[in-house]
Amino acid sequence: MRSLSSDTPPNSQSSLIGNDTQDTAALHTLDSMQINRLISARYGGDPIALIKQLLRDLQDREREILRLRGPSREVTKENVRESDESDEDELDNELESIKNWDIVDDYEDTPESFSFDVSQELPLELQSIRRKKSKLLIPIPKTDNVEIDKYGFVKRVRRSSIRVSSSNERPPPLLLLQSNNSSSESLGILINEKDESRLINQLKQISQIHDDTNLYFDKKWDILIKDISYYFMFNTILEDTPSLGIRGVNLRHYYFPFVNLINQFGIPVRYRYLWLDLSGANNIRINGEYQELMTLSKTNKVIERSIEQIDLDLHRTLPSNYYFNNIFEFKPGVYFYKLQRILYAFVRKYPNIGYVQGMNKVIGTLLLGLPEEEDVFWLFISLIEEVLPQYDTSCFFNSISEVHEENVKLKRLLQVLVPEVYAHFVRLDVEIEIITMNWWLTLFIDLKLMDLDTWFKIFDNLLIGDQALFLPAFTLAILKCLEGSLLRLGSNDEIYRFLNMENEGGQYNLKFHELMKHYLNYSRRKEVADMFLRE
Repeated sequence: MRSLSSDTPPNSQSSLIGNDTQDTAALHTLDSMQINRLISARYGGDPIALIKQLLRDLQDREREILRLRGPSREVTKENVRESDESDEDELDNELESIKNWDIVDDYEDTPESFSFDVSQELPLELQSIRRKKSKLLIPIPKTDNVEIDKYGFVKRVRRSSIRVSSSNERPPPLLLLQSNNSSSESLGILINEKDESRLINQLKQISQIHDDTNLYFDKKWDILIKDISYYFMFNTILEDTPSLGIRGVNLRHYYFPFVNLINQFGIPVRYRYLWLDLSGANNIRINGEYQELMTLSKTNKVIERSIEQIDLDLHRTLPSNYYFNNIFEFKPGVYFYKLQRILYAFVRKYPNIGYVQGMNKVIGTLLLGLPEEEDVFWLFISLIEEVLPQYDTSCFFNSISEVHEENVKLKRLLQVLVPEVYAHFVRLDVEIEIITMNWWLTLFIDLKLMDLDTWFKIFDNLLIGDQALFLPAFTLAILKCLEGSLLRLGSNDEIYRFLNMENEGGQYNLKFHELMKHYLNYSRRKEVADMFLRE
């Protein structure tokens, strides 16, 4: 769970801000002063709150790895080493047992001759499979009271001192921290608060274990991409179709391993160039056309009206993001102009579609994951032409009435698939179809109950999902994940505020694995297919 990818802007301090998972992800890389600052800024000066968060993250990882290993290899109480050491050494024993997990690699049986060194020079038509990702190279100034996360979002740091016990106050006894899960797999750890430096070192070890788990996931991706590159280079059957194909249709026997990895972990940042293959953007790209559209002087009244609307919305696009709004120099950020050029070029190429509110949010967010503006231009076009649902009248973003009708059908489907939530909405007179329609038109960007890393993983799955079923199935998954929270709200105003809240500080974050579990279930349900699959 690294909070800093190689795309992190220079001088960015994302490990000290953002949601709790990002805070704790690279803890072992910080010195004691930075950790104290983190505890002060994000946990109200209470180091125990940080420890509890680390334990929750660690247990989530433990359950995930156990799930990947399969039921035959689950750890039971009898497998856990019993310690005869003192309470003070209990944490060390837990850490050691976690380090010794026997993680099984699904690709261990791959023949050595089947691996492929992607450093070799590939034919020109195959180079999209190994193209290096773009990097954010824009330096960000440091200030005492403003920090910027890895995606450029500005965060205010609340300054508060770390709580210190008075000299005559008796030190607290050893505390037993245990997660809310009371199952036999819950992780209980005894911690002695007197030894602060030792505690910090132990927390760093937990953070290191998180990174080791991420390395395991990265290794699975690296091996699969190498094998796919080998397959495309030497399989003569696919000489005429060297790309992965829209939704990966050209992957043949690699299709299911590829889709399975995306379902479980999403696509790593360094492999996001695969978006261009999976969406069909590489198939429709015409060299030089984007540059020609940017310099096009001929226009008409339809294009001029679209450009006027674009100019109105540009300053409202991601205003808290440094790349769109340079708060240090009080001027637009560099991505502001990228977004402007992409939208201008789009309405010049498709004056019949024009500009629709919501396009700016989708393109702006995609720029944070794929900073090359021409790539994002063709990616957005391929979303409209190949990925998103098709309607008879116009493109997806212009089909407001059709999208509304689809969400009315989705509300009826709630009665069958999530009946308690449906009954709750009816009782409180909640027009959920209005909210979910907005989720669709912004590709869930307007749902603030998940972080940007999760959104990018959802976008990865959109590119391989069924064109007609992905949006309704994922909407059902979101509502299922929120079921408990929604049922506790007592009025439609509370529900509207909850679903539209800004979620400052990551107070509530939907978990990617929970979303995918429910999405995969609903996408296979006959009721969903019967409702949304068109002849």
